[in-house]
Amino acid sequence: MKLKKLIMWILAASLCLTLFAGINIQAEEAATGDAVVDGVVQDITDFLWEIPADAPEEEYIRLMNRNFRIIQAFELLFTEESYDAYSKVYSRQFKRTKSLEDAQKVVEAQSDLVQTVSIADGAWFLWGTSAEDNTNGYEWFTANVGPVVDGEEAELTQEALDASEMDGFGQGPVLIKCLLDDPTQAKGNIILISGGGFSARSNPAEGYAAIPVFNDLGYNCFLLQRRVAPFSQMDIFMDLQRAIRIVRYNAGQEGWGGQDMIAAAGFSGGGGTIMGTVFNCYGALTPADLGVSTYTPDELDAVNSDLDVAMPIYGSMSSFLSDANPNLPAFYIAHGMADDMVDPKNAQDVYDYVKDLVPAQLYMIPDAKHGFGPGTSSTAAEGCKEWPGQADAFMQSLRIAE
Repeated sequence: MKLKKLIMWILAASLCLTLFAGINIQAEEAATGDAVVDGVVQDITDFLWEIPADAPEEEYIRLMNRNFRIIQAFELLFTEESYDAYSKVYSRQFKRTKSLEDAQKVVEAQSDLVQTVSIADGAWFLWGTSAEDNTNGYEWFTANVGPVVDGEEAELTQEALDASEMDGFGQGPVLIKCLLDDPTQAKGNIILISGGGFSARSNPAEGYAAIPVFNDLGYNCFLLQRRVAPFSQMDIFMDLQRAIRIVRYNAGQEGWGGQDMIAAAGFSGGGGTIMGTVFNCYGALTPADLGVSTYTPDELDAVNSDLDVAMPIYGSMSSFLSDANPNLPAFYIAHGMADDMVDPKNAQDVYDYVKDLVPAQLYMIPDAKHGFGPGTSSTAAEGCKEWPGQADAFMQSLRIAE
């Protein structure tokens, strides 16, 4: 009998120790602010606007919209199912009615998002998350983190930013990491920039669709969530320049493969962003050199910002051509002959300009219209799906030529 009681006491003591250990683990996780439960993290809430329960209708909707735009920039960090459900409530209900009731449904759906990659692991903020953690240490006029060319601040009011389709007041640009399972084996590192002119980001059919294509070809990918209107084109070009520096710096720090192949592929306005950056924001130039008088260069500005390869895809905007950049990248250019949004002549003009200066390849697709992305859509014209493979072969040929 005594032995039975002793065994029961030992079992009870073991159970208590196990529970105590579990409580300690939970407490440690809570202390870090990034608790992980079954592979799920929830640190997106650290970057969202708080919505007071008693907020007036107009303010409630404004803050809900701001949060949606922030979450939208980090879509790839959530499970596809949970993000799609959240996005549908916004696009199919709230955008149709603009009512407080549907805004509240969006906020409810937000609580059901399943985030599987932490922001620290899955993204970089290009310019920091606040004036305090940015080495420049100055306050942005708009409270939207990122350098702004002198004389343009008046256009970046709170109202103008809240009216933007993509960016809300207080939201800065980010770079989303889409690395290979073993980044050290990458053939290169590609920054992807979706189109939408300079006022939107057409991610689903372009940037998001291109990531698995280039991952499968052996490249680390980075999706640039660049700023858009009401920011100026030069502000947007500085975002890509910063992204190039971040990728090049981290590739060296982390020992990734393809450190000699830092490329950018941009669609439509994303291609225009590449063109503007290559011919305006290159080499050792910093935002201070580009018209931001309040900018103080930081350690990343010491990193060279020239691309190794530029790939404007139906975005070869020849208006940006100039002889200012002494170290042009190689160019791979793809364009549809049936494009009625960006004249195919732009692609030919850009190719003719660079082909005698640097390695270049032009791929004109006979029946392709604007917006074919990586060519994986069932509606893409014949020949569209060939360009990523061609671009891969072109990039690898540059190594052989060396």
